[in-house]
Amino acid sequence: MGRWRTEDNGLPVDASGTVTLWGGETFSFENGVEFAHQLAKSTRVYDCYVLRWTRYATGVQFVEGDEGLDELQQDFRKNNNVKELLVRIAKSDLFRYRRKDGGQP
Repeated sequence: MGRWRTEDNGLPVDASGTVTLWGGETFSFENGVEFAHQLAKSTRVYDCYVLRWTRYATGVQFVEGDEGLDELQQDFRKNNNVKELLVRIAKSDLFRYRRKDGGQP
């Protein structure tokens, strides 16, 4: 983190790389900006973002495929609006109701 540089201790910085996300999605990049753009295009990253917010908001350790989570993820992929995502989580049954046995909704 810090200032942009092209050298480190007199040697050129190689900011390129290849990343494999969970589920096998792979992409390559030449620099940090390209890396950020690749992440921003990944539906896996969007879905993870929704999953983490839903877990935080509800205190429940949801997993991919849990009922109600898919709809939130699909909507967020379409509109990319964090404020709307948080409102939708708060209005969802996932947030509003708990199972009597204390398990996952």
